[in-house]
Amino acid sequence: MIQYCLFIFWWIIFVSPAEFLINTVILPWASLQKFGGAVATYTFLLTVYYLIRWRKIYNHEESRTEKIIEAVILGSFGLFVIEWWLIGNSPIENPDAGQLSMFIWWIFVFIFPKIMTFPKYRNIRKSILIYQIIYSVVFYLVAYITKIPLAGIVIYAYGLLIFYIFFLIYVKKEYK
Repeated sequence: MIQYCLFIFWWIIFVSPAEFLINTVILPWASLQKFGGAVATYTFLLTVYYLIRWRKIYNHEESRTEKIIEAVILGSFGLFVIEWWLIGNSPIENPDAGQLSMFIWWIFVFIFPKIMTFPKYRNIRKSILIYQIIYSVVFYLVAYITKIPLAGIVIYAYGLLIFYIFFLIYVKKEYK
């Protein structure tokens, strides 16, 4: 139960900054209730993922191939099912939406809590947390200074791409 609570806690640390800005400021129907709904939805999805994968996550060393396949499945699920089908952020309905960033976002929605709770990644947790704090502050500052909240999300999306590249380099080095 403690591992599950930590898993959800780290998810909140990762997802909340962007979701708060999106659901309380950017969307035309923005409100705290929408943010609460997003949090409930993410918690449900993370709980299902945790229940399906927890033995594999905590009791087994995953190969690099398993990690890549899992990332592609999670990113595809989030992009196609959640973003395109449920939210309407497909390239046809919303051509301005960053498809690659959304794909990576969904990978990290599921993977970030795993990184922060899985013992294998203990040596990079501090770096990841520092990066998360810095780029969360930066995207809020950009949104505040420019008075364009969407600019903050663009910064967040590019920050996520940089974070993903950093993580891939680490995984490649760790799993030679």
